[in-house]
Amino acid sequence: MVNGFDANSLTAWGDRVFNGSDGIAATSKTATVYGGGGGPGTGRGTSPNGYPYGVDGGSSDPDGDGWGWENSRSCVVPGGPADG
Repeated sequence: MVNGFDANSLTAWGDRVFNGSDGIAATSKTATVYGGGGGPGTGRGTSPNGYPYGVDGGSSDPDGDGWGWENSRSCVVPGGPADG
């Protein structure tokens, strides 16, 4: 896909796979967990600091710092201190 492990040096095949008319750049969509949808209050999407929004709101944040723990990972409580 690339020459010499250099991400800026695509081979002909790598250029086709990534930049071709039916390649990854033309056909891919951002997953909602990475910011492709949702937002504060929806339990989906990514907060401005890069962490996903939590679904359970304040119930997953017992100490009130704006951070929660859901599905075995850190999340941001929408509208909380860590949201932004």
